[in-house]
Amino acid sequence: MKSEFEGQVSIVIYFVSGLDWIFIVFGGILFFILFTHGYAGIIAASWVPTWGKDYGRIIKAFEGLQEGTVIDLGCGGGGVMRVLAREYPKARIIGYEISVPAWLIAQLLNGLLGLRRRCEVRWQNFYNVSLRDADAVYCFLTPMAMKKLKPKFERELKPSTIVISYAFQIHGWEGERLVQDSSVPIFRYILKYQRISK
Repeated sequence: MKSEFEGQVSIVIYFVSGLDWIFIVFGGILFFILFTHGYAGIIAASWVPTWGKDYGRIIKAFEGLQEGTVIDLGCGGGGVMRVLAREYPKARIIGYEISVPAWLIAQLLNGLLGLRRRCEVRWQNFYNVSLRDADAVYCFLTPMAMKKLKPKFERELKPSTIVISYAFQIHGWEGERLVQDSSVPIFRYILKYQRISK
């Protein structure tokens, strides 16, 4: 006859062995989430939120934009998107983010603040999407990512598109460097050429 302790141990072992699939599923989900976050850092930039004190400067950099489509490449938690949506209520704001944690945070905050319809966050690799409909583009990416995006911009963006880059310039382009009481420069470009057809 089994002791009461042995019976309890066998029940616990039975219960835990039945949970193997749960650990595998949750482990796989956790790995996927962490992988996308790391992958985003490799292909474009790690998620580093824009300084809140610079939001006013970013809004000023978009001066002249009243409506149209603004695309935020690597939107992270969506902070810049929400600021632009409040400042330019007629503009359509689309953000692209490949890091699942950042994408989830952006979706959650946009929903909680009632901005989900105006701030659309897409879980996609922005290198693979068309920018032809953009009236303005915002990015806070690494110099390597900016170098990779430059030919895409030249191929896809229409003349008069505003491109705002937080912290890093687009080499070879003439633009305005906006620096005030912050060590982080903001670069403003207005495209003045025709698209390169390809």
